[in-house]
Amino acid sequence: MSRDLLLALRSLRRRPAYAAAVAATLALGLGASIAVFGLVNAALLRPFPFAQSERLVFLWGVVGPEREVRGASFLEVKDWEQRNRTLERVSLYDTPSLNLRTEDGAERIEAEWVSASYFAILGATPMLGRTFLPEEDEVPERDAVVVLGHALWSGRFGADPTIVGRTITLNDRAYAVVGVMPEGFRGLSYEAEAWIPSMMIGVTGVASMLEQRGARWLGAIARLKPGVTVEEAQRDLDAVAASLAADYPETNADRGARLVGLHDYYLDDLRELLVLLLGAVLLFLLVACANVTSLGLVRASSRSRELGVRLALGAERKHLVRQLLTEAVVLAAIGGAAGLLLALWLVELVPPLLPAGLLPAYVDPTIDARVVLAAAALCVGCGIAVGIV
Repeated sequence: MSRDLLLALRSLRRRPAYAAAVAATLALGLGASIAVFGLVNAALLRPFPFAQSERLVFLWGVVGPEREVRGASFLEVKDWEQRNRTLERVSLYDTPSLNLRTEDGAERIEAEWVSASYFAILGATPMLGRTFLPEEDEVPERDAVVVLGHALWSGRFGADPTIVGRTITLNDRAYAVVGVMPEGFRGLSYEAEAWIPSMMIGVTGVASMLEQRGARWLGAIARLKPGVTVEEAQRDLDAVAASLAADYPETNADRGARLVGLHDYYLDDLRELLVLLLGAVLLFLLVACANVTSLGLVRASSRSRELGVRLALGAERKHLVRQLLTEAVVLAAIGGAAGLLLALWLVELVPPLLPAGLLPAYVDPTIDARVVLAAAALCVGCGIAVGIV
């Protein structure tokens, strides 16, 4: 094998223009394919940073025969939690912006307004202090407590290890810091800098909204019970909605709940776009391979005398085939290495140029081990395909 490799390198060195043309063509095709696969990997294949994320679902209120998505009221979410048979836990969920005031001035921060069960649903534990206690989620406006995100704690409060127990001012009210989440945890919004318990309704409205079935602005997050599918849970919530419509016809007629898995929630129609984009770049790679194959056939024709002489001198046909395959794989490896460098540049360059909000906040395209393995497989596949022809 080493002898075939040396012969391949020597042969390609004698024809640098051909080698450069083939490597550049493959680099373009492979670079684009690797970059897009890196995007697809980040959006669809990389696991979410939550415990057993495949069992997590969002719940949204829906209305009308078209089941248009709307918010839910506080009482509706509580009914979903109490009457269902397929959900392990349910947490209220909203994403308000808050005004944080310190000695250095005021700034807006992104927060999540959640039930005490929220952190347990996600399997998240604090690095300092604790999260919310069940009793802090019972009486409106009684327990003004907050859990800080790592970035806010380290950036605004100097990573002060004694922060737990101190008070900070949010929306002109003092909140006691009870915990700090670990680095990298930004909640389901991937933007949260702090968390407020759901009974602190003052950050999003007034206490009377908690008693109004028609005050709909909320979503919810839930964890499915083990072995339960989204479809089974949806049928269960449909039955719950029917019972609520019977009990409260004035506010709940023709209303229901829709369960959505994390990927469907974050990506929506973007999933199809990503798959189409991946198909397009693979087609582009196929065109590149076809062009390289054409160049290879032209070169093979020019080498017919050389190959004929080697056959006449006793070389076996399988050895010549192996030699040509080795040359093609070497060129593919060179093109793949260049394509990988191109992909590294593309995944840094392209995302900032996309329209704001097109990609979910959690999508961070990178060239990780899975992408490198896919790149290696593409390189070998292209080399063998071109060499065989």
